[in-house]
Amino acid sequence: MKLKKVLALVLALTMIMAFAGCSGNTPSSTPASTAGGGTESKGETPTPAGGKSLFICPKSVGFDYWTACEKGVKDAAAALGYTAVFNGPSEVDSAKQINMIEDMLTKKISGLAAAPNDAAAVGPVFDRAIEQGVNTITFDTDAPTTNRSWYVGPDSDYSMGQQIAEMIAEEMGGEGELAFMVASLGAENQVAKVEGAKAVLESKYPKISIVTTVVSDDDNQKAFANAQNLLSTYPNLKGILGFAGAEAPQAAEAVTQAIANGDVKEGQIKITGIGFPSQCRPYVKSGILKQVLSWNPEVMGIVTVHVLAAMEEGRPIDSTFKIDGVEGLKIEDKNVYSGCLVLDINNIDQYNYS
Repeated sequence: MKLKKVLALVLALTMIMAFAGCSGNTPSSTPASTAGGGTESKGETPTPAGGKSLFICPKSVGFDYWTACEKGVKDAAAALGYTAVFNGPSEVDSAKQINMIEDMLTKKISGLAAAPNDAAAVGPVFDRAIEQGVNTITFDTDAPTTNRSWYVGPDSDYSMGQQIAEMIAEEMGGEGELAFMVASLGAENQVAKVEGAKAVLESKYPKISIVTTVVSDDDNQKAFANAQNLLSTYPNLKGILGFAGAEAPQAAEAVTQAIANGDVKEGQIKITGIGFPSQCRPYVKSGILKQVLSWNPEVMGIVTVHVLAAMEEGRPIDSTFKIDGVEGLKIEDKNVYSGCLVLDINNIDQYNYS
């Protein structure tokens, strides 16, 4: 009996030591997850120590503009020690975008940046994010009536609308029929740009008449079809003004084909607006586009991550806010502007962003 008691005691001590060795600092396992291309392949968003996990939600994915923005986001996040998931709906759809944000809020993110497809509709989901302690900002397109903390963009949308209106008015000689091409009727960046453009045209160029506004939903093919319809519907059309990245180059392609077919005379229709080098370069070089207003979406992605990081780390966003490699930062009220430039035949080859 004594031997049995000794053996039992030894066994009990051995088990206690084994359990003690298995506790303590052994890391817990979490489901594997990848964020390549902005798409989570499994379960949860990776959450590094300190909760440095960001969700960046563009209006849509699959376009060069957003691919360039994603690169800036991922590069900046890696440099700052954050994990960033960049993902949005495959088409411009407010309900789908809001559903994606709601899903990510269940995964303990620390920061949210969204480019709202509907400025008013995102208000409730932003409120839920803020209640959970998630730093919440907008980028590319704003939702100023919501409780978002900051907006990151190239400049005031209203100011950009004013600038492109001046550009098209100059090219049209201050008179004639003008068509607006927009990406959306609900996105705040489009609404504000249109308001700025109308204000300039109505006050300074009364001989320019806006004959219609067509919507492309940020889709190149739809923008091209819209431009073709404008050419056939308005024989006296003198100008086309594009308020998003697809509009001006697709209108330029439609006019190029119409000139080749003999339906439009060279120089008959002036085109400008928002544009980016990769899409606009051939039309700037052919002379169909004289100039476009632009900014680098990669830089905007970098600035977006830096703003979220500053909020997470309690650093001020004011005149002391600087980002290495980013020049011309401007902070006004609760807006962080990364800067615009005008692309033309003299400088378009200096820029390679999409």
